Amino acid sequence: RAAAEAREAAAAEREKALGELHDAVERRQEAVGEAGAARAEALEAIQEALERRERALETREAAVSAGAAELKTKPERAETDALPTEHARLASALSSARAELAETREVASTAADIARQLEEVVTEQRSLLDVAAKDRDERVAQMQLLTERLVSLEREAATRELVGGGGDSAALAEA
Repeated sequence: RAAAEAREAAAAEREKALGELHDAVERRQEAVGEAGAARAEALEAIQEALERRERALETREAAVSAGAAELKTKPERAETDALPTEHARLASALSSARAELAETREVASTAADIARQLEEVVTEQRSLLDVAAKDRDERVAQMQLLTERLVSLEREAATRELVGGGGDSAALAEA
């Protein structure tokens, strides 16, 4: 009888430990999801800022191009001393705007790649945690079946002892 109680207590401890493990897995899954969502939001904000920057650069590039075209179409300005300096300044600004736009596009592309990779990691983590939860549920069910079987065997052994089959209970206890 004491052995049966000890086994029941051990089974209860194992079930409690599995429950705590399951709770920890669920908390981890929630944390992974929250971290992934926060990172995705941050990357989305970066992406939006980069897109605004790209639009501003495109506007600036258009203004610089319009200014350069105006210099070419107004012959009266060609006679001024400022023309070569202004043309060089506009060409430099246009070149700078194009370089900045290319860099912005590259950063935006990298941010999008990071967001996709992060989403893949979060999806894989959730999948692994789902598998762990399923495994835990299967183990709990298996432990319940084993506990029920053990209780059944102990009842049979107790019944046999009452009837007078003490040798059978010793063999059953060994099994």
